[in-house]
Amino acid sequence: MRLGPSRTAWRRGWTIVLPTLVLTAALAVGAGIYLRTRYTASGTLIFLAANSNRTSNPYANFQPGLQATAIVVGDSVGSRATRAQFETDGFDGGYTIAQPSDPTGAGVPALQLSVTTPHAESTMSTLKHLSSEVRDELARREKAVGAPKRTWIQAHTASMDTAATKQHGNAPIIVGLIVIIGLATSIGLTLLAESRARRLRRRAALLAAGDVPRATLPSDPRALNLALEAFRTALAVAQDVAGPKVASADSAPAGSRSEGARASGSGGPDTPNA
Repeated sequence: MRLGPSRTAWRRGWTIVLPTLVLTAALAVGAGIYLRTRYTASGTLIFLAANSNRTSNPYANFQPGLQATAIVVGDSVGSRATRAQFETDGFDGGYTIAQPSDPTGAGVPALQLSVTTPHAESTMSTLKHLSSEVRDELARREKAVGAPKRTWIQAHTASMDTAATKQHGNAPIIVGLIVIIGLATSIGLTLLAESRARRLRRRAALLAAGDVPRATLPSDPRALNLALEAFRTALAVAQDVAGPKVASADSAPAGSRSEGARASGSGGPDTPNA
């Protein structure tokens, strides 16, 4: 006895197996790309004003404070042109630069830098170059407006990672699970389709033999049409067989019934006249 589907069933099931395997492969590749091992590092630069007279430095007199200067510098360093220059110089252009959150809502004169790349060395080198670029951009802007160097704002390092942190190290496990689930799904769908095909073939055979209980009639429209056609044929045959007997008992000609009645009335003994 076969416990699994036949070779013919597997050949018929390619319409189920092939799309499932393609979808599984696509999901596995996507998960491998998205969940590949990556390294991240971050740092924070805080803007500090000089102790000397700042009236000659417009970047030191922004309202509501140095946080406005931090926003201007951050927008410049985070522009597309600067990111493209990073990539041209061999660094990663996918860094993020933003202001730290402030519960008071007043704003913080600081910039938070974050870099994530597939390699630890690339992450650290990009972070170092990014912090230098923030300082250089601030100095270029102050120099462009003619601010004396003694009034320049200082971008002080508040915190800076010394090593990159590894992330998404479980990508092989997730990819393996996707492959296993995809294979199991394709096999299960094939077995399910073959089981349904066997039930339909068995019901079709029972319909052809005329031995199908009402409760076992299939829900498939084609099989149901076959069942109705077989029922109509059996009903027509039964009417042809039972029709003459019913006619002989119940639908005899009226003339024959009247003649029988006369015969029964005149068939008795003659009664002499008084």
